[in-house]
This record gives sequence, C-alpha cells and structure tokens, in this order.
Amino acid sequence: MSTNLSSEPPAVPINSSLDKAFDILEFLASFGSPQSAPEISRRLKLNKVTTYNLLRTLEYRQYLQKNESGKYVLSSKLFELGTLYRTSNPVTHVFELCCLPLLQKYPACNISLGGFGTSMRGIYLSILGSNESFVSPGTAFPLHATAVGKVLLANSSKEFRTAFFQQATLTRYTENTVTDPEILKEQLLKIRHQGYCILDGDLFTDFHCISVPVFSSGRHLAGAISIRGSESFVKKHQKKLLEDILAMGKYMSANLGYTDLAL
Repeated sequence: MSTNLSSEPPAVPINSSLDKAFDILEFLASFGSPQSAPEISRRLKLNKVTTYNLLRTLEYRQYLQKNESGKYVLSSKLFELGTLYRTSNPVTHVFELCCLPLLQKYPACNISLGGFGTSMRGIYLSILGSNESFVSPGTAFPLHATAVGKVLLANSSKEFRTAFFQQATLTRYTENTVTDPEILKEQLLKIRHQGYCILDGDLFTDFHCISVPVFSSGRHLAGAISIRGSESFVKKHQKKLLEDILAMGKYMSANLGYTDLAL
C-alpha cells in the first residue's frame, strides 16, 4: 500500500509530459465540474499547445471525455482501474471472505478495510454492511480522526510518522477530534502497545469504531479493519465487539502469511 511521505520534488528524473497529464486528471477529479481546455491551461499554468495535446491523448485513451458543451470530464476508466485494483488486492479479497460471520452477528454495524492513500490520508478499500454509512469504498479519510487511521499511523514506520507530523494538518471535525500533536503521539503509542483503537465520534458525532491492524508476512502492515455502529450499540457491546474484531484481524493476518498470532 502506498505510504508516500512527501510532496517534495522527486530525487530521480520524471517524464514531464506524463506528470502534467496526471495534474490534469487530478485537477478534474478535485474540481468536480466540466472544464474547457483554456480553463485547464490557465488554472494549471500550462502551455496551451501542451494542454491541447495532453487532452487529446487522454481523450484518445478514454480517460477523459467531452460533454455536450465541449468541456472535459473524467470518464469511468479510472473507476474501472480502481475496481480492478480492489478486486485483485489480496488484502481486500481476504477481508471480504472473513467478514460474513461478523456481518451476520452484527447486522447493525459496518465493517471496513482501510489502507494508506496519498497526501497523508487513508483510503477505504472495502466497506460491508447493510446499514447507512457515511463513507464508501474509495473514500479518503484523515488519519488522525478515524480509528482505522490511528491504527495505521500507530503501526507505520517511524519515518512515516515523522513525515506525517511535519506535513499533515490536524483538522478539527468534532469536539472529540485530537488536534494536539503531542496528545496524538501519546495515543498512537498506546494503540500500538494494546493492539487496537476505540474511537468515539472524532470524525462524525455518531461514528463510533473499534479498529485493529492486519499484518502480512514479515510483519508488513497490510491495512486496518474496523467495526462501526451507533454510539449506544458500540458502548453496550464494546467488549464483545473488540474480541470479535481482534479475532478477525488475527485470522486475516494468518491468511496473509503472518505467523506471530499474538500480534
């Protein structure tokens, strides 16, 4: 899973045209509305000829398409590639196979799998459950304000945590969100030691989660899983929920080649 540590210029040469093409794709994805070639050129400060050439190439490769007014929008191709990644990812595959018993036992809950995304954020790779959810697969989330994110941070490398505290903005989402770096560091040490995180409404007021890490061979951090339910449900069943999600994390880790089941 990607754990990109920095937005600094790369130390090795890159293809500038390809780099600009990715800038266009990311701009259209983040802007959220159709854009004309001149608008893209102006906003990204790209040469007009270069912009037109890149747009034509991206359209030819079906990453972009034009709407009825001739403006550019993303096509479904990136979604298709993302879906292929999700279905071919062994961690996601094991997660979805292991989820059924817990989903049957706790129909009022959602069970999620998250990993590292980009820009010091996490990304949900899979979310299963029948109740209404705040998020969906592919949704990015702040590492400091989610149970899955804190478990990922707690079990990440020292280098990643150092970069995170240097670069990330600890945005406050609710009154429970931890925005003090020193308090967050203390929390991460505790989470790493105890092997789980219980979070009460740090991102959304009624977003109560219990999360545990998943490892693969060589104690590589493969991701983190969580079970989410309403405040009243999670607090009432917290002990059993914790036991069950810990057991699922160990079972997933064993299936991914991790041998130290004590975690």
